[in-house]
Amino acid sequence: MTKITTLLFALTIQVAVSANANDSLRHCYQQLDIANSGIQTLKTENRELKAKIRTLNKTIDTQKTETDSLKGELTAAKNDITALADSLNVNISNTRSELQANSNTLNQTIREKSQTGLWIIIVIALIFIILAFIFGKAIAKRKNEVENLSAKADKLNEEIVYRLSTEMNDIQVISKQIGALVSAPGVNTESEQKLITTLADRITFMEMTLYKMDNSVRGHKQLSKSIKQSNLSPSISFHKGDFTTMLTLDKIYHAAYVLKPVARKTDVIYAAKLSQGYDLYLKTENLQLTGSFKLRGAYYKISQLNEEQRKAGIIACSAGNHAQGVALAASRMGIKAIVCMPDGAPISKVEATKALGAEVCLVKGAYDDAYNYACQLQQETGMTFIHPFNDEEVIAGQGTIGLEILDQLPDVDAVVCPIGGGGLISGVACAIKSLNPKVKVYGVQAENAPSMKRSLEAGEAITLDSVRTFADGIAVKHPGDITLDMVRKYVDEVVTVSEDEIAAAILALMEKQKLVAEGAGAVTVAAAMFGKLPIAGKKVCCLISGGNIDVNILSRVITRGLQREGRNCLLTIALDDKPGQLLGVTQVISECGANIVGVTHERSDAAYAVTSCLLRISMETRDFAQIEEIKAKLKEQGFKLVE
Repeated sequence: MTKITTLLFALTIQVAVSANANDSLRHCYQQLDIANSGIQTLKTENRELKAKIRTLNKTIDTQKTETDSLKGELTAAKNDITALADSLNVNISNTRSELQANSNTLNQTIREKSQTGLWIIIVIALIFIILAFIFGKAIAKRKNEVENLSAKADKLNEEIVYRLSTEMNDIQVISKQIGALVSAPGVNTESEQKLITTLADRITFMEMTLYKMDNSVRGHKQLSKSIKQSNLSPSISFHKGDFTTMLTLDKIYHAAYVLKPVARKTDVIYAAKLSQGYDLYLKTENLQLTGSFKLRGAYYKISQLNEEQRKAGIIACSAGNHAQGVALAASRMGIKAIVCMPDGAPISKVEATKALGAEVCLVKGAYDDAYNYACQLQQETGMTFIHPFNDEEVIAGQGTIGLEILDQLPDVDAVVCPIGGGGLISGVACAIKSLNPKVKVYGVQAENAPSMKRSLEAGEAITLDSVRTFADGIAVKHPGDITLDMVRKYVDEVVTVSEDEIAAAILALMEKQKLVAEGAGAVTVAAAMFGKLPIAGKKVCCLISGGNIDVNILSRVITRGLQREGRNCLLTIALDDKPGQLLGVTQVISECGANIVGVTHERSDAAYAVTSCLLRISMETRDFAQIEEIKAKLKEQGFKLVE
C-alpha cells in the first residue's frame, strides 16, 4: 500500500510539472498499470488471508469441546470469522468496482482537464489509505480474538484431562477398597450357632432317612456323619406371621424320594470354556422333564394334597415354568388344574402348559397381577392354591437340587442360584447350608426386577412398581415372606445383572456349551462372567434353572449378545449422492475383513444437504477392535460417520 501511495504521488508530481499533456497522460497510464498491479497484489494477500481464515476456522471446528460454554464460544468465533470473510469479499468487490469507476473517471478527466486529474488521484490515494488502515485494524482484532479463544480451548482441554485423571484415580482407590471388603472372609456366626444349638436331637432320624434312599441319596451318608461329629442337626425353623412353620432336611430328602420316578437327576457339567479364573460347573436344570426346575416343587406339593383337596382341583399362577410343572403333576394324578399366566408370557410356555392338560387363563400385566387374579379365583372356586415359591413343600421340592449338587460335586466352594420369588434359592440354601455350612450360596436377579435385593436392603418385603426384563421367570414384583426370611438367613449375597449381560450369557452358553437357557436360567452365568461375585480361584456351580425361551425372543437375544461382544455392528455414513461412493465404503469394509449383511440407502433426511444421503450398513465383525479399525479407515478415506 505504501508503494501505491508513493507511485500515485509521483504521478501527481509528474502531471503537475509536465509540459506536455500527452507525455503526462502516457506516464499516468503507466503509473495506473503499476497501481493495478498493486491492487492485484492486494487481492492475492486478501485471498491468502481468506485461506488462513478458513484454515483457522477448520482448526476451531476440530476442537473437541467438553462443555456447552466452550461450544458456544467456538461457534460464535466461527460465525464471526465467516461474517468477516463475507464482509471482506463484499468490501473488496465494492472497492474493485469503485476503483474501476474512478479509474474510468480519471481517464476521462485527464483527457479533458489534466490539472483536475491531480486532485482526483490524491483523493483516490487517500481512500485507499483509509481502507487499508480500517481493514488492517479489523483483521488484527479478529486474529487476536481467535487466538484468545484457542488459548481458552487448550486450557479447558487440559483442565478436563486433569479432572478425568483425578476421577479415574479415585475410582481405582474405591474399587480396591471394595475388592478388599468383598474378599474378606465372611462370618456367619449367628446362623451357624443356631444350627449347632437347635439341631442336635434330629441326627438319628436323618440317618434312618438316608438309609431308605437309593444309592444316589445314600452318598450323603458320609456328609451326615461329618455333621454328627459337629453336633449339627437337620432341622431349620422360621416364622411366618403369628404361627411357626418348619422346613426340615428330612422333608427335602422325602421330596427327593417322591420325585425319584418323575424328576431327572440332571447332570453337573464342567464348563471349561466359560471358566475365567475359577472352575465353573453347570447344574443343567434346563434339561429337566419340563425344561425347568419348577417341576420338583410343584409335583411334591401336589403329591401331599389329601383326597378332598384333589377332588376340589388346584389353581396356580406362573410366568410359564411353574405352570408346566403344575400341569404335568395334575395330569398324572388326575386332578383338574387352572393356571393363571401373565399375558406377556412366552407363547411356547403357554402352549406347553395347555398341551399338558391344564386350563390356561391369561391375565394382563406381570406375574404379580396373575397371582392376584389366581387368589381371587381360588376364593370363588374353593380350589387349592399351589404357590410357585412361598410354600414350605414347594421349597422342599426345589431343595432337592441342593442335595444333588453336593452329591455330584462334594468339594464345591460356591453355588449360584437365580432369584425371582425366592423358592429355588431358599430350598437349595437350606439343603446346602445344613449339610455343609462352608459352601457359599449366592443369588442373582435381573437389575430391572430386583425385588428380593431391595427387600433385603429395606429390611422388609417391598413391592416394585414395575418390572421390565425378558427374563420372565424371575420377573417378580414382590418376594415371598417365607422366602425372604430364609434368604436373609442362609444366602451370603444377592447381586443383579443387566439385560445385555443376560443376553451375552445366553449366547455364551449356546456357543461354548451347546446349551439353550432362558433369561432366568442364564443370570447365574452372567454374574460369573461379568465379575459380580467373589469367586476367583473357587470351584463354582451355576444353576441353569430353565431353558424354555421363546424362539422369537431368542433371536433378539442372540442379536443383542452379538452386538455387546462387537460381533455385530451398524454404521451410519453421510455421503455425497454421486456414483462410486458405495463402492468406496464397501471396499474399505472388505479390506478390513468384515462381512456386510444389510445395506439401507436414504435420501429424505432433512438434517443434511439436498445432495447428500445416509448409508446404513449392518456388518458381521470379529470384535470391537475390528469395528474401530473400519471406522478409522473410513475416516481416512474422507467418509463422515454419523454417531
